[in-house]
Amino acid sequence: MIITLSKIIADFFYKNNIVDEVKRERIQYGFQTIFSTIISFLIVIVSGIVFNILDISLVFLALFVLIRRFTGGYHADTYLKCNLCFAFVYFLTMAMVILTSNSYSAFKAEMFLVYLFSDIVIISYAPIENKNKPQTEIQLKKNRLLSILLTVIVTVISIFISIYNIRIFLAVDYTLLSIAVLILIAKSKRKERK
Repeated sequence: MIITLSKIIADFFYKNNIVDEVKRERIQYGFQTIFSTIISFLIVIVSGIVFNILDISLVFLALFVLIRRFTGGYHADTYLKCNLCFAFVYFLTMAMVILTSNSYSAFKAEMFLVYLFSDIVIISYAPIENKNKPQTEIQLKKNRLLSILLTVIVTVISIFISIYNIRIFLAVDYTLLSIAVLILIAKSKRKERK
């Protein structure tokens, strides 16, 4: 559906001499990305409102989008799989936050171990390059630096937030874990291809 709708829009632009053939392909890809992003955004916002978890949903969305932009990680090969994977990661993250927020005091040490694990994975392996978006050596170095900086800054801020709001702390914790796991999945898939 995303591809079909994007193709219709790109063809409209081409047929009306708004873009040439080369730009038509870029326009189609751009609209595919926009529509996929809108679907992901709507999944989070609507679910957050319906389940009364908008605060932690927005934390997840902001961090997931911001940090994954620089870390990379697993990328599905179709937009449907991408949106399904995103929805699965989102709902799993929210479930983990909700299930552990009431028993946080019993698992305080474990929560910090999750941070430690996530930070080590992100710092050790990011960025994971997407085969569809090759990067120059300079871009890779920049993304590595930004991945590390963002992860460390978010971790430190979140630890301070834990004093005031456990749900936000856990949302950050599990979002970083989700990003780390997606990095590990991408690395394992690369090894399988070699």
